[in-house]
Amino acid sequence: MQEQFTSKPGLQSLKALAKSGGLAGMLSITSYLTIAFTSLPDPIVFFLAMAFPILGIVFLFALMEYIHFYNPSYANRLGFVFGSLAFTICAAFLSAQLAVQVGVHIENTQVATQEARFVKESIRLIDMGMDVAWDMFIGTYLVLLLISSRRLKELRFWGFALGILGIALMILNTITFPNPPAESGLFDLGPFIAIGLFALAGQTFRLGLLRE
Repeated sequence: MQEQFTSKPGLQSLKALAKSGGLAGMLSITSYLTIAFTSLPDPIVFFLAMAFPILGIVFLFALMEYIHFYNPSYANRLGFVFGSLAFTICAAFLSAQLAVQVGVHIENTQVATQEARFVKESIRLIDMGMDVAWDMFIGTYLVLLLISSRRLKELRFWGFALGILGIALMILNTITFPNPPAESGLFDLGPFIAIGLFALAGQTFRLGLLRE
């Protein structure tokens, strides 16, 4: 029975995808943490800001395929849709945010400081709205991950932990809308979710190496 299970067509391809996707996930979160906690030149910040969602989608795809191989479900497929949309929203608001910051800084010699500040504060309201949308979509993905991974012992813990964080994230964003929770004096779950996703990516990479 075990031989039939492990000889499924495409298993070696799946293992390669899990390794690539897990590595992409770890690089994605590393990019996020780098721009969050360091000060770098604008072009590098932009590159890392785009690497975060792009590599994140690669990771989610690999994880979806891994789960589908062993436990197909609608929750798994729907989760990838929500996760991909979340990272797309993230890419859009990060790109816009950085463009405004760099543009206003460049034009500061030509635009009065008060006007520059007004432009940045106005655009910031749009940023906050998109930030909340990102949180709601990624939170939904994490809940669907909890559902789709509950029967896989190698992923069950990570799915449960991240699913609970996803529920808390959506509740906090609903309470504090239109401001993100971190800007409303409440707990910021972002770093914890990032660390959880990094660990999940590491586990995905490990499964690609070990799964026979």
